[in-house]
Amino acid sequence: MSGFNRIKRFALLVLLVCLFSGVISIIHEQIRESRQDKVVLRFAVTSRTSVYDETDTALTNYFKQVYRYADSNSYKKVDAFIINGNVTGDGSKEAFDSVNSLAKTWLLSGTRFYTTRADGDFIVGDEGEQTAADPYIQEKLEDQVVRINGYTFIFMTPYYNYYEPKLDWLEQTLERVTKYSEKPVFVFQFDALKDTYYGTESWYAIESENIMNIIEKYPVAVDFSSSSSTASNTMRSVFQRNASYVNTGVVSNLRMNFYEFGHDTYSEVIHAGNEGVSQCKIVEVYGSGKVEILTMDLNTGNLYKMPDSDDTLIFTLYPGQKHLYGYTKEDFVSVDQPCFDENAEVSFEKNENGETVMTFDNAHDKDGMLFYKIVVSDRVGTSVKETCTYADFSQWEVPERENVSLGVLENGKYRVEIIPYDIFGTQGMAKTVSFLSE
Repeated sequence: MSGFNRIKRFALLVLLVCLFSGVISIIHEQIRESRQDKVVLRFAVTSRTSVYDETDTALTNYFKQVYRYADSNSYKKVDAFIINGNVTGDGSKEAFDSVNSLAKTWLLSGTRFYTTRADGDFIVGDEGEQTAADPYIQEKLEDQVVRINGYTFIFMTPYYNYYEPKLDWLEQTLERVTKYSEKPVFVFQFDALKDTYYGTESWYAIESENIMNIIEKYPVAVDFSSSSSTASNTMRSVFQRNASYVNTGVVSNLRMNFYEFGHDTYSEVIHAGNEGVSQCKIVEVYGSGKVEILTMDLNTGNLYKMPDSDDTLIFTLYPGQKHLYGYTKEDFVSVDQPCFDENAEVSFEKNENGETVMTFDNAHDKDGMLFYKIVVSDRVGTSVKETCTYADFSQWEVPERENVSLGVLENGKYRVEIIPYDIFGTQGMAKTVSFLSE
């Protein structure tokens, strides 16, 4: 074979190798891009299942509805179910065994199950704190660090209050797992951290400042907590400063938080079994590092929507991203005020107890309505009644109208102001009407 032909063959071989390498490179890039656009980790988290025995339905509903959601998506797996505190109602061995039994009944192969603990998991009869000394209970209360699909999960269980060794352990763990990785790290503890998501203005961990001083050093940290027991289907259920903070939702009850606005109605509790407000968070992590957080109604299996919108309520985070959901009163004091429709209707009628009941069309706000302040004045302008009523934003289907009792009023002419407030406490223009009580 002539030297020229050998050169031609060698050149052709080099060309084929380059083409093949290029094709392989393109395929690898397409695979990488495809993976980035896909969910690589999905887990669900809620709180306050408060299981006493195996007749419990709340935990069963949690498993059932989340699995149903997963089956309707291309990534069908649920990698983990998490209960973030008050797993049991009384901390008894029977209650813990019931949780284990229900989990074994429902969990599919490849799905993990983790919990943190809270006050309801320590209480058995009159023994109180002594329960934590029980070897069986003690085993259930250990802190854990686990890896799921390449992501780190840190579970921190308080013994009534956080103490220095536990905080040291948290910081050392975060430092170790973030040293060579930019992936998000998921931290779970029951106690909410002060002035983060909705409800934490008045219900939070004693050690909030110390815990946040640690977590804030690691912007990839996503902290989940729940003890505010407030609704999690609001724009304020995720908060960011340097790190991210998420309200997990609760199964057993919700509180409507008026306390921060100076109204003595914080203790009003909505029970999930009666009102249909049982909630959980579904967290989906993409190959690109994007984290999407959705809120599910566990009674219907529906995902909550944005207020006054058909769009699903989705929080999107990226590792190290800051301040996208950093809500402050200053940010929202003068924007997007709630408002009534121009033709909003108000009606009055007396019930069987002689009370005047007012019914009115709800106001609108893109962030969600929180409550209405009602002021009733007589014909000379003297205030005779002042009350508040919350807006049912925690419900799957927000009612179009609200009802509120004005009490027993003497015959005469009255003027009523209905003043709307959204979830940031922003006050809207009042709806004012007059009526005759007779």
